[in-house]
Amino acid sequence: MPIPATSPVASLTASIASYICVFLCGAVVGSFLNVCVYRMPRGLSVVKPRSACPACGAAIGAADLVPLLSYAMLRGKCRACGAPIPFRYPLIEFMCGALWAALFWRLSLSFEYVCYVALCSILLAVFFIDLEWMRIPNKLVLCAMLPAVAVSVRYAFALSPPDRFRSVYGSINAAAPLLGLAPCAVFLCISVASAFFRGGKCAVGMGDVKLLIPAGLALGLRQGLFAMFISIMLGGLAGVLLIISGKKNRKDPIPFGPFIVAGVTAAIFIPMPLF
Repeated sequence: MPIPATSPVASLTASIASYICVFLCGAVVGSFLNVCVYRMPRGLSVVKPRSACPACGAAIGAADLVPLLSYAMLRGKCRACGAPIPFRYPLIEFMCGALWAALFWRLSLSFEYVCYVALCSILLAVFFIDLEWMRIPNKLVLCAMLPAVAVSVRYAFALSPPDRFRSVYGSINAAAPLLGLAPCAVFLCISVASAFFRGGKCAVGMGDVKLLIPAGLALGLRQGLFAMFISIMLGGLAGVLLIISGKKNRKDPIPFGPFIVAGVTAAIFIPMPLF
């Protein structure tokens, strides 16, 4: 006997299929983010030439570019030379897919979903680039500005006050997106002050300050402050653990961009009333 289209089983099946589709789309975008993470810090184009093995230079065929599956089938090694493929590649693909699915659960298919999924994908590339190179490419910050400005404009002008209140901003103030730049201003002041008292050495990099501009526009004041709080707490905890373990001393620089990314992501998923 056929199952009615409106049955709970059919609805559950459709829902699971939607999440799988969203995850796979995110994993494909994650595959492109891998290209950005490898090439952008090296000053290479992310468009051409085609992907190749960094060890032997052999071009990677289409069959070996399938997200997650190719890494498993190749057992983490280059088909041509057998050089190990960094685990970062499937990790970014999985994380991007998971982010897309989680945001789909959080916001459903909406204008906000498109903006935040674009922002989080860009921030994921920032996370790994800053973690390895301790710098944040300006091109990624500019790319992050596009979805941030789009969602802030919609929030300020296109939503009614009740809709604003129910949004992830947690505020009914139409100027909240602009007020969300307050964390950026705070970090800028910290950077300038630290440079003054430490003989030109900034405690906070300008890349971190610039990254807070799209983050603040996308989050608004309350969630922006929440993101800054989470970033500082995670960064401080990581610094203490690194010093205790002997891997860093107090004078060694620590990339702060990954903690900003973690704070922004947390602020998107955790509504203000819970904070």
